[in-house]
Formats: sequence, structure tokens, C-alpha cells
Amino acid sequence: MEVLGEGSFSVVYRARFIPTGEEMAVKILKVEQESKLMVDLTKQEAKLLNSLDHPNVVKVKHLIKLNGRFYMGMDYLPGGSL
Repeated sequence: MEVLGEGSFSVVYRARFIPTGEEMAVKILKVEQESKLMVDLTKQEAKLLNSLDHPNVVKVKHLIKLNGRFYMGMDYLPGGSL
């Protein structure tokens, strides 16, 4: 739906999860960053985020590989960058 932010390694989009209609933030590694190391770090990030229980920390809802690309679907928090 729109780009929420971009860093050196990934881009975060606001998206809609079609099966439920839920809005979420989707983090996608940039193609040039999709090394085994970066994919492993992304998986570790997802585990870390889900191990924390705090209202200011988003939960990862999906970590999938689709068409050779990794996508991390997280809670979408409107209101700008944290």
C-alpha cells in the first residue's frame, strides 16, 4: 500500500493480508542483501521480537519465503516512525 521506511538492508511496507484484511507492516530484504547471513539474521530478529512482551514492541506474525524472497509480516502501528 505504501513504503513506511527503508534502510541499508531492507524496505518496510504497509500492506494488507488478503485472507483476513488485516493491515500489517511487511519487511522485505533488498535483493542485493539476500545472502544466507542476512536471511539468518532476519530469522533471529523475528525470534527476538516474538520473545519480548512489551506494548512498544511489535510481534512478527509471518516469516515466509515466497518466490525466493523472504518476507517478515509484523504488527502495523500507525503514527509514523518509532
